[in-house]
Amino acid sequence: MGNDLVREARRRTGLTREDLAAFAGTTVRAIAELEEGRDSPRFDDVIRYLRLMHLDLDLMLVDRDEQDWAQTLPLLSLTPGQRFERHERWVASVLRIRNAAGLAEPLQPLPTQDLLTALAASGAPFILIDGYASVLHGSPFMSLGLDLAVPSDSRIAVSLSETLAERTWCDRVHLCPDAFRECRRDAQKMELAGLTVGVASLADVIRMKQIANRPLDQRVLPTLREILASRNPRNRTEG
Repeated sequence: MGNDLVREARRRTGLTREDLAAFAGTTVRAIAELEEGRDSPRFDDVIRYLRLMHLDLDLMLVDRDEQDWAQTLPLLSLTPGQRFERHERWVASVLRIRNAAGLAEPLQPLPTQDLLTALAASGAPFILIDGYASVLHGSPFMSLGLDLAVPSDSRIAVSLSETLAERTWCDRVHLCPDAFRECRRDAQKMELAGLTVGVASLADVIRMKQIANRPLDQRVLPTLREILASRNPRNRTEG
């Protein structure tokens, strides 16, 4: 985790490895080995690197919620395709109730299946990440946006941006070029809605959420870690 935090912090601040090495009084090789996981930094070293880049790490303890795990267990017996279909029905129902109540501006479900079909037909590579990837791995948490890792030089970024430009929900589809290279190696192929799509590995989803550290990420992460541990029962944490 410390390796990912240092690498992400350096990217956010626009520093090169040479810059960070100079600030830290170390070598470029040492920074490369740290970021690539060939060296395991101590916690206080990670904090030192972050503060050199004028960033800090905000950690918090959260109560374990067994209710989340109870909702997750039935999903683990489903296929990714079944999880996807269940999630789409659930989102449609929740938004229908929300819109009928008139408590906020109406929000329509994303045409996720149509989008994925169009993307697959284009032949351009993409990987599902973040919320939808979590859902396909068995998360019980709803996702209203679609996050896609795409190659930075891929025509998908241009064509999809043009396609989305005039859609009312375009701000809920996010293209993430930086994530593609990091997720590509361990991405999994999953079958859903008659399509075969690339999905970020659960370990990569967890890693990216740890780095983002948004309130919703903090809420979801314990359940995602439980799912990962459940794939090796010996690793499952006890209450």
